[in-house]
Amino acid sequence: MQDNTKCVKKYLEQVQQLVAGQPDWEVDESMCLDFFNFTKMVMYRDLDPGKWLDQDPPLDNRLLRYLFDPEVAPPPPRGVAENGIDEEVDFEARYYVMDADPSQIVAIEEIRHGTNPVVQGPPGTGKSQTIVNLIAEMLDRGKNRLIRYLRTYS
Repeated sequence: MQDNTKCVKKYLEQVQQLVAGQPDWEVDESMCLDFFNFTKMVMYRDLDPGKWLDQDPPLDNRLLRYLFDPEVAPPPPRGVAENGIDEEVDFEARYYVMDADPSQIVAIEEIRHGTNPVVQGPPGTGKSQTIVNLIAEMLDRGKNRLIRYLRTYS
């Protein structure tokens, strides 16, 4: 296998020799080439201010400010404990389409109140079930842009 670093260095030396006599020409070796993963393009497009016309601009978004500015405090968790959901949650006002255990209900309640919990676990622990209930809950509340409330990364 060939060492690409040496090949690039040799090529740049040859280019430098060719442009040495040209006024105001030089070879700048500070450039870096890499593969761009286009699957992340949607995330870059989300930051386009033109896409946020009917919503808060990206830099006014509390979560983005928190991610990019260490001085911004994270939103506080609502504080619903698994053992206190019966007292804290009005289940008649919820729209769960699948069974949910207390940890799933806590995650849905946190998201409903503007925090951004991370839901993780091995296969079979109910992550997809939680997402289905969250989608049903948001649709019941008239939310039609669910991507603003939910991002799933694999």
